[in-house]
Amino acid sequence: MLFAKTRTVAKHDVKELLSALNSSLQTVTARES
Repeated sequence: MLFAKTRTVAKHDVKELLSALNSSLQTVTARES
């Protein structure tokens, strides 16, 4: 049970991390163009 919960949290964290990365990438791209 605890393990499954941890996996869900980890998956959520990865998604958050990816979206943060994505937005910072867009910011850099916007600055360069």
